[in-house]
Amino acid sequence: MRLKIFGFVFLVFLVVSEAFGSPVQASQIIKVSSGGKEFTFLCGLDSEIKVTSGNEKDDAAAVVIDQKLDDSDSCDGAVWTKGQSTGGETILVMINPGRTGVNAQMNVYALQNGVASFAGYLPVGADDLGGLKYSFDSDQADGVWREVYGISDGKVKRLSEIQFMQSGSVCVDRSGSVSDDAQCVGKRIIASAGRPLCISYVGKIGKISPASECSELAKHFSN
Repeated sequence: MRLKIFGFVFLVFLVVSEAFGSPVQASQIIKVSSGGKEFTFLCGLDSEIKVTSGNEKDDAAAVVIDQKLDDSDSCDGAVWTKGQSTGGETILVMINPGRTGVNAQMNVYALQNGVASFAGYLPVGADDLGGLKYSFDSDQADGVWREVYGISDGKVKRLSEIQFMQSGSVCVDRSGSVSDDAQCVGKRIIASAGRPLCISYVGKIGKISPASECSELAKHFSN
């Protein structure tokens, strides 16, 4: 009787976890519907991620993504998470297969109108901003950085970066863009605790921004 009760409770847990997008153990499967199709995501014991379309997950013809992980990756203890865009057109399914460290990244998969694809990678500690946008803060030798990522056309793309500096210097050329400080032919600006710099980047082009835009990053130094 105890086994029957446990089995029933476990089944309810799986259903509730999927319905509310809660993490699901990677040794299990997570099923997500898109465009009238059901997709099954599995991180197997052989460190391989498979995504299948349809109900027969063992049918080789139904495999739409078969991705071998690195030898250092592990599905043991990893968790799936599911997110969705505001309009509901794109569904993201993500997993961190045992990666650790500041630069650890999770695999991201996108479902759009019944098509599954590998979207790329997001930092494990990224914060969900909503609308398929994520931000990630990191402390580096040249200051504190915030990277903003977005998912468009089924791919992860870095949209912008912002840097908060309390030491070091940057070079600003005649156009107002931040350039290579090692070969500065413009104006060199020195950052200090009393006069920190806030630099916004779009692509490789940086611009000096008002300090107020780095107010949240400045909290890293006050903590």
